[in-house]
Amino acid sequence: NITEIEDEIRQLKMPVLIIRGDADVYLSASISEKLHAEIPHSRFVRFETAGHFMQIDEPEKISQTILEFIN
Repeated sequence: NITEIEDEIRQLKMPVLIIRGDADVYLSASISEKLHAEIPHSRFVRFETAGHFMQIDEPEKISQTILEFIN
């Protein structure tokens, strides 16, 4: 539950990448949207064609996004 850690995530100083697969049937979009809203300077990326197991659905897109973020 995100409400249990809201104070802690608001204090994060490190870069945070949030990736959401829009075809995820297990987790609602509101979870990642709330994380993005609460974590200062976070980056939020959505993939329409990825589901809950986005590393299987879109491995190249995920890899490229992470590499761009850490560079």
